[in-house]
Amino acid sequence: MAVLARSLHELITQPIPLLKIGCEGSVTLSQQQIACLLANAFFCTFAEELRNDASGNGYNFINFTRIFSLRCQKSVEKLKCLLHYFSEVIKKMPCGNVTVMRNCAKQRKYRKGWQWHVTSRFRKQVYRGGVLGHGCVQEEIRFLICPEMIISCLICERMKSFESIRIIGAEMYSDYTGYGDSFQWVSHERDLNCPRDEYGRFLCEVVAIDALHYRSKAMQYNRGYIRREINKAYAGFSVSTRQSNPDGWPIATGNWGCGAFRGDVQLKSMAQLLASSVVERKLYYYTFGDARLAAELNEMAGILRINEVSVSQLYQILEQYAFFEARSNMPLFDYIKSKVLKDHRSTDGKLEKSKSGLLAYYPLFSRRPADVATSSTNDSAYKEFAAASKESNLTKPDVV
Repeated sequence: MAVLARSLHELITQPIPLLKIGCEGSVTLSQQQIACLLANAFFCTFAEELRNDASGNGYNFINFTRIFSLRCQKSVEKLKCLLHYFSEVIKKMPCGNVTVMRNCAKQRKYRKGWQWHVTSRFRKQVYRGGVLGHGCVQEEIRFLICPEMIISCLICERMKSFESIRIIGAEMYSDYTGYGDSFQWVSHERDLNCPRDEYGRFLCEVVAIDALHYRSKAMQYNRGYIRREINKAYAGFSVSTRQSNPDGWPIATGNWGCGAFRGDVQLKSMAQLLASSVVERKLYYYTFGDARLAAELNEMAGILRINEVSVSQLYQILEQYAFFEARSNMPLFDYIKSKVLKDHRSTDGKLEKSKSGLLAYYPLFSRRPADVATSSTNDSAYKEFAAASKESNLTKPDVV
């Protein structure tokens, strides 16, 4: 490892570009360059001056100082993941590349000056996560089993509400069991013959989109916050590398921001369904073993599909819920069903639409929400996804 760290000046011959706020761009590094940078982070050789300011501007500090100072079992398990990564790359250095991209969703201007993004302040805009600290949930675990993703923490400034970060080509080196305090490292056998794209990148793409952190659960039903979460999901889903799939790879997602950030899983699932429908990409939803949620999502998707509910109509229902019903303790899914079935009865089977198929006051798209159905390992849709997400460490989705 020391030899790898000392090769920094030979492997990194020019400054690594910073992916700045509001500017689209990408940085591609070889897996060997990333291994060298992470070895230096392990030995804590990056200068303190590299720390960004309190606003999240500038390079992030990725020395492993914090993880070394923790006195808990999960820090031991984290170090096992990282040390196993170094052991694997020293044994057989991968020869591919990894790309980190910053994407800004196009600001779609509508009548009355509406735009596709919402300007608001929110927490966790700073893109560094807790992988090198106390955090050990979804984001951190993904970074631990695919340590090459950590390099994105170095070069990405904080995200705004219309931005997303994409990491293409990071390889999986470890497996795991547990979650949070029960997290444990598990050895994983690398596939040295794994397929790569024309740029030498492993066929895996991970999108980082930051959810809002609500001080109270009621806050998220504010119409501005609902728009913001839909826009953020759109920013993440709207760009896809299409070298080997002209239709874009399907999206694998789950209960985004529904843990410590106190998000409502019903609201977040509908926000992601809307965003995936606008960009016309398949959505695979993982409920992490929550059979009740899987059944509710399938029922909701069936109602939306049978009644041909468009994106604009579903968005209108969400806005109505935010304005009238959020404080009534009526679950969102029950409200959607009541609105759809009521309109179904009054219009002989279909929701009433404006002449243009768009909402008169907030003209989104009129496409129907993406189909969602229970999947099994025998389903053709699941097989397609499994082939696309090999090595992604995801089990069978509960709904697609």
